[in-house]
Amino acid sequence: MFTFHVQARDPNFRRQVVLGRKLLYAESPFSKTREFISSPQEAFEVLQKHSGCKWIIVSDNGIPMTAASRHLRKALMGPQFEYVKSFPIIKIRDTGKEHRFNVRVYRFLVPIEQTDEIDMPFFSLGEGVRYRIKPIQR
Repeated sequence: MFTFHVQARDPNFRRQVVLGRKLLYAESPFSKTREFISSPQEAFEVLQKHSGCKWIIVSDNGIPMTAASRHLRKALMGPQFEYVKSFPIIKIRDTGKEHRFNVRVYRFLVPIEQTDEIDMPFFSLGEGVRYRIKPIQR
């Protein structure tokens, strides 16, 4: 939903949205989670050098956190980031039950590197499967 709203307000596709967790760890229903970082400093460096995004959004959705997502949250407390705001999300499930969680928005305070491609592993498609992904451009 967030990506839709960003792109709807950006008809020239000047902004980039990246699912940051794909840069920090890979999940697969067929194998265990593979983590690509092992410290808050690495979380910062990966997002600074490979995401191309100056805004970081994290959610507290009740899903158990990986070590990589804990490293990210610790990195966000550092001087390289500024906390901007938070807001609640209410998701209505098929059962009619509400699921509430919070979203926090942070901004990089240091320059980020722009990237033309993102090299991402897709372990759910097989060992060593990777794709080079380019942001949408017009």
